[in-house]
Amino acid sequence: MRWRISRIGTVVYGALLSATVLSSLGCFQHSAPSVKRHALHGQVNFNGSPIANGEILFSPDGASENSGPGTLARIRDGTFLIDQHQGVVGGPYLLEIIAFRVVDANVLDPTGESSPPRTLFPRYQMRANLPQGGKFDINVPASAAINP
Repeated sequence: MRWRISRIGTVVYGALLSATVLSSLGCFQHSAPSVKRHALHGQVNFNGSPIANGEILFSPDGASENSGPGTLARIRDGTFLIDQHQGVVGGPYLLEIIAFRVVDANVLDPTGESSPPRTLFPRYQMRANLPQGGKFDINVPASAAINP
């Protein structure tokens, strides 16, 4: 039996062969060097009490020559956890923390609609020298509170 390859098949085969060759030469690799990320976990407190719900944005501090990856962590019941896949490289980072007040989902505002979550404090920013993985606790001071 004789194989018969159509013109479209030839084009597809050529494209796949080209992609394989280019990939083996490294043409499709990401230009940034690979970095080793580390898992990080810890407690997050506001005025000495655990933050029930919030988020932490970890951004590398470029001013301190850290060009590692950034990541976002959720705060749940006073703790955060970043797995190694989404982890940090350690060193100087800028952290932005936001915490939400716990509200009863069954309580509606006077218009009958649920209101958006209120924050415990404005977005709190701090600099930190993170370890290469392990435990890192965060304490947001009472002075960060929103004045009533």
